[in-house]
Amino acid sequence: MKKLFSISIISALAILPGFSPKFELKKEKTVFQNSNLEAQVIGGEYLTEIEKQIVEQINLARMNPNAFISVLEEMRPHFKGKMLELPGEYKYLTREGVSALDDAIRYLKSSRPTIAMTVAKGLSKGAKEHVEDQGSNPAISFTGSDGSTPDQRMSRYGTWKEPLGENIAYGALTAKGVVALFIVSDGFPKRDLRVNLFNPKYRKMGVACGKHTHYENYCVVDFSGNYTEKIPK
Repeated sequence: MKKLFSISIISALAILPGFSPKFELKKEKTVFQNSNLEAQVIGGEYLTEIEKQIVEQINLARMNPNAFISVLEEMRPHFKGKMLELPGEYKYLTREGVSALDDAIRYLKSSRPTIAMTVAKGLSKGAKEHVEDQGSNPAISFTGSDGSTPDQRMSRYGTWKEPLGENIAYGALTAKGVVALFIVSDGFPKRDLRVNLFNPKYRKMGVACGKHTHYENYCVVDFSGNYTEKIPK
């Protein structure tokens, strides 16, 4: 059974002090600003505006990898060693510094477009479960407080087919930032977050975001090769 679960924290240990954020996840249009780049959200009418924007940005990256090159290049001047200081945001302590960013840019330049994913409500429900469960938990884990794994949560709402994966992002302030975080995959030697994002075998995804007591913002993205929703009894 092929599964790839990857957690990404924008800071290696924690978001560092030094800036008082003016963004809150509940202010959807402020936190996840609309992008000029367009990618269709197929399904997902039940998603929040923030979650829809993440779907758009993920599908954009898959269908047009070159579109994200400029996004990453704009981040480059804001590195000071391993510290990333984006204007108007937190200071982020990365694991690798600009080298991971440059690796991601090279990857995008050599990447070919792949198919967009459609949204599965059951996958989004499984992701939402974990967001609500872990939001007040300082620990960072794929395992729920009830001991559930990502595949078990996804199975509660339908039937999935391999491959299966989950990405988690803590601390990103924009939808584009969440996807950039996955593409860079800082601190992952095998770039697990990026592998999930661009895997052409994934055809379905689910997205959920919420508040986290320590990292402010918290988003879970689940992936599967296919997904069949449970029929309500």
